[in-house]
Amino acid sequence: MDDIQRKQNNENLISGIYETFKPMVIDFLEASEKEFKPRILYGYRSIQEQNEIYAQGRTKPGKIVTNAKGGQSFHNFGLAIDIYPEIGGYNANFNRLGEIAKLFGIEHGDRGYIDLPHFQYRGGLSLQDVQQGKRPPFLDKYNNQLTKEQMEELKKIIADLKTNLQQQINKIQNDIKKLYNRVSIRKDENIKQEKEIKNLKK
Repeated sequence: MDDIQRKQNNENLISGIYETFKPMVIDFLEASEKEFKPRILYGYRSIQEQNEIYAQGRTKPGKIVTNAKGGQSFHNFGLAIDIYPEIGGYNANFNRLGEIAKLFGIEHGDRGYIDLPHFQYRGGLSLQDVQQGKRPPFLDKYNNQLTKEQMEELKKIIADLKTNLQQQINKIQNDIKKLYNRVSIRKDENIKQEKEIKNLKK
């Protein structure tokens, strides 16, 4: 995979992770690009995909690669990525990668488990918190960005403003039209009166 394909792959997988995690990953990848040329292997995984991976080495052929069933991985909530360094491969200095990740608030490994390619963002939340619907916020350095929910609310407000503005424009246009009609009628009446006056003076 060349650099263009790798970066396109990274962009595609970043698009599927949770919005507060996205800017952190983008900065992390940029900071580690020169030293590692990181490629994202996994980002968001559905419950079904997680269960299929969990079955590997258990009920399906292959080696065991995860201890997390569906719903038990931060991948399932868009809060984790797995990385393969094109420079160094699995022999790369993952501790160094972890140090770089930490600069952007990203944890290396999975809740204390040794999982070298794994990087995640919990924001102080437990897996149970996330399972119950809680999500980590933007870090302070990224807090000028809107979450998906905030963006949807903003779109609704803008749509309502546009609707109200259009209604006001329509009302003004109707008022102008009515005023123009009244002026035209008055003008016609004045012309008619002037003609009658002229006829009386003859």
